[in-house]
Amino acid sequence: MKNWQRNSLEKLACSDIIFCDPDNGLLVKSVSLGSNKSDKYVTADELVTYFLTGKSVVFYNHRCREKEHVYLKRFSLLQRNNEISYAEWKGLKFVRGTIRDYLFILQPYHVDKVNSAIESIMQSSWNKHFSLINF
Repeated sequence: MKNWQRNSLEKLACSDIIFCDPDNGLLVKSVSLGSNKSDKYVTADELVTYFLTGKSVVFYNHRCREKEHVYLKRFSLLQRNNEISYAEWKGLKFVRGTIRDYLFILQPYHVDKVNSAIESIMQSSWNKHFSLINF
């Protein structure tokens, strides 16, 4: 674990939910870890580490120009990770301008509250900008 992440875990120890806001989203195959561009991404290991400390994790991911079912496959390896297999996955797609996603990796005890928050968004005037992602 990198020093900055160890420090972030210490600072966020009292937090229930951690929001990761990388420039681009989850690290892609075309960008190698440690390259100049890799700091614009969050890694699967970072997300898993936060989750294993008992936190739910929300992360931003900039959508590429692929069909949705192809695009969502990029998260399947992370979803199948044995360490977080009990996580509940949710997603919101922001559809104003370029498409951006907010992906939720939830601890079981956060599911009801997050579902309620998402439902509130979808019943508000914001619903014209968001749609649900089905995993």
